[in-house]
Amino acid sequence: MKKKLNLSLIILSILGVFISLYFKLPLRTFYKTKTFINNIKFSKLIKNNDCSFSILNEIPNNSSIIIGHLYGSPSNHNNFIDKKAEKFLLLNKKKIRNLFLTGDIFAEPSKAKWNKLYNLLDKDMKILIAPGNHEIGEIVHLDIFNESVKQNKDFPIIFAEDNNVFILENSIESGWHIQENTIKEINNIPQDKTVFLLRHNIATKELIPLSNSRAFLKKYLPYSKEIIELLNKDIIIISGDGGAFKKLPRIFCRTYGNIKYIINGLGGIEGDSVLVIHDNKIYSYVLK
Repeated sequence: MKKKLNLSLIILSILGVFISLYFKLPLRTFYKTKTFINNIKFSKLIKNNDCSFSILNEIPNNSSIIIGHLYGSPSNHNNFIDKKAEKFLLLNKKKIRNLFLTGDIFAEPSKAKWNKLYNLLDKDMKILIAPGNHEIGEIVHLDIFNESVKQNKDFPIIFAEDNNVFILENSIESGWHIQENTIKEINNIPQDKTVFLLRHNIATKELIPLSNSRAFLKKYLPYSKEIIELLNKDIIIISGDGGAFKKLPRIFCRTYGNIKYIINGLGGIEGDSVLVIHDNKIYSYVLK
């Protein structure tokens, strides 16, 4: 009787193992297949980069510089701004007229860091910031931002110079969406002006995989076709929430209809680049 009982227990155990494997293996296969497909989609997306920029070897006088994710590497930053970026800004500060920072300036903001940044650069150039999640994602950081930053805090901020109009947006507050008042401002700008929308987050659903993180992303983000229907002019949308990791491109550019999307940010990685606007043209400069 004991032998039969033991045999039955062995058979049941073997059956249990087979049943467990039967349900687990397809699940594992599903996740592996999904990861494989996502990797293919990601590679294809990066290859769809359809615009390029001339690379500058030196910064021209009276340039505007755009930098995203200024603190650089998420895992190996120096508790201020990226070292190469700091060196670049100090060496070229007499040539830089405007510095636009598209979010994530410091990994952990403080009044001391903001003061240090302004003391280093503020006398030589105009600094304007489109905040990221590191600036205003937490109440304590928002308070520091509001007390420390030397600019208007009512977004969108509109800054016109020469033939260019720069619009800085708070995309954290809007959950990555382009806000209605920003759309109205854009559509009221004369057609002969070059319009730059500077923000931290990516604005269109197609390009979400190129973002550093999905912090503060609302559930539904519009496709590029939907955004085209809202904007009645050519526009360049520059997002700074990119480039923090090796798998992400240093600069990505994609055109959908009348909209050019540029994603750029630092990661403490070889090839990290900043954007340079001079004589109404966009260039890139590789940090050394």
